[in-house]
Amino acid sequence: MVALGAGAAVLAACGATAANTGLSEEERAALEAKGDEMAAEFVAGEVTKMKGGVIGSNDGHGIVRWYSFEKGNGFFLDQSSQDIFVHSSSLVGTGWLEVGDEVDYGYSFSPKGLVADHVKQR
Repeated sequence: MVALGAGAAVLAACGATAANTGLSEEERAALEAKGDEMAAEFVAGEVTKMKGGVIGSNDGHGIVRWYSFEKGNGFFLDQSSQDIFVHSSSLVGTGWLEVGDEVDYGYSFSPKGLVADHVKQR
């Protein structure tokens, strides 16, 4: 478990700030609030594992838009510019993502939107 405030230090060490993520403070705050809601669904098991392909397969490619080290979740944009929620427990090979990382993923559905599954950095 990451100590409170450690994520901010890691974020700062990586050079990611609201100014260089391409998000306004309002957009960042909206993504953070949506992430909190979706993380609660994820933890509560309200994610439906169904789609047209095989869950866990890499169905898409995206770029990380926002990620909170403290909360262990974030969003990336898919190829159609749709926000996809990602929880740290869905990451393969790493414990966090950085803004601008390219990822491959499968996905599931939740009541609030798409949830990434089996996320791998490129």
